[in-house]
Parts: sequence; C-alpha cells; structure tokens
Amino acid sequence: MAQAHQQTRSISDKSTFRVITEILFVPIIILALIIICSSPRADGTTTSHSASEHKTTAVVHKQAQTLPSLDLIQELLRTHPHPDVRGEFYEMVRDGKMKTFWTQGASAAFGLIPANTSRRSEMTQTAGLSPVLLVNPKILPPANRASTQLSLYHEFVHYEQWRDGRMPIETFIPKKIGFGEEAREACTKKWHAEVEAYHQECAYARKSNLLTQIDTRSELFHLCDSSQEAFEETLRVTLVRNETLGAACATTWASL
Repeated sequence: MAQAHQQTRSISDKSTFRVITEILFVPIIILALIIICSSPRADGTTTSHSASEHKTTAVVHKQAQTLPSLDLIQELLRTHPHPDVRGEFYEMVRDGKMKTFWTQGASAAFGLIPANTSRRSEMTQTAGLSPVLLVNPKILPPANRASTQLSLYHEFVHYEQWRDGRMPIETFIPKKIGFGEEAREACTKKWHAEVEAYHQECAYARKSNLLTQIDTRSELFHLCDSSQEAFEETLRVTLVRNETLGAACATTWASL
C-alpha cells in the first residue's frame, strides 16, 4: 500500500513538473522569437517595422502627393514678362519638346536627359538627349515672383546657348567632361556660358526694374550690383559652391 502511494505521488510530481515546464516554456519560446525577429541584420537594420517607420513612410507619401501640378511651370513661362520666355521657351514645354520636373535643388535649372526614342523632338534626334527644365516649388509664392522671373530668364539663356551649339553636352553631363586639356576646354566653355547668362540676366533685371524687387542680400543682387572685376570673383565663388562641375572646374575657373 505504501509502495502504491509512493508511485501515485511520483506520478503526481511528474505531472506537476510537466505543467510547470509547459507554462514556462511557452513564454520562453515567444521571447526568443521576438529577439530573433528584432535582432540586427548584417547591414545594421532590423527585420521589425516600428511605428515610427510607418509614420515616416506616410510622411514621405504625403509629401510626394502634395507636390503642385507641373502645369504651374507652364503657367510661369506663359505669363513671363520677357517675350522670348513666354514665346519659344513656353512653346517648347507646351508642345512636349521640353519636359519639366520639380526639384529640391536650385531655384531653376536647364539641362539634358536621355531622350525618349518614341517621342524625340526634331531638335534632339541626333544628340539622343532632350532638354529639361527643373523648377524648385519654393519659388512659387508671390513674394518670390521677381527672383523667379529672373531665374527662368537665366535658364532661357542657357537653353539658347544649347540650341545654338554654344554650350556643349559635357557641360550638362559631368562624366563626359574628360581629363586634361579636354576638361579645361569644357570648363572654359561652361565659364563663358555662365558669364553670358548672368550678364544677360543682370541687364534684363535692370531694364525690367526687377533688380529693385529682389533681396539685396542675395548673390544675384551682389553680382548685378558689382564692378566687372568683383562680378567675376563673386561668380567664381558662386559657381564652385553651386554648380555640379564646381569641384572639377575650380582650378580652370580660377585661371580665367
């Protein structure tokens, strides 16, 4: 009888141990899975998605959705006070011969991108590149209207230079600039193109009275309000700081 009681107690103890083990084992497994799922990968990231990540993604999507319509760029060109900007420049965009995009970079920029072979304009068939106008949405507020009109006029001058073959492709595509004498020649052409564009922009700013409507602390105001010697020195500093070719062309520009 005592032996049977001891066996029964032994069985009871084993059952109790198994229950306790199962109770403890399940949380341990769950905890291990949580640690594995949130552990860093080799690239330093984690496989889990936090609430902040979802919030950031939502903000990015919201920002992308709140960009203004590209039609506003056409409207800026169509209503521009300079006849060539609201004429040929606007018509290039209207007719689909020049694409437009919003940018977070410069106020405005004229450039070249690989042409869509199915929709190349007659002007760019041989080059394989199409003109593009980039505009920063920050210039849209009415308070910036004068500087906006001057920026667009400046890019129109670059468009004319490209159209007439006075601004080579390598000045738009840094990887094509080359080395040695080839690079110096490209940097020299870029310099003369910018000098011409800023001289024309300043002349237009004075003639149209837009110069009196822009911030007197701006680089453009100082360029337009300086002597020729001071103009070129200020322009060198401006181009090295702001242009894609700044680092590659700094030495050449300093010698011109």
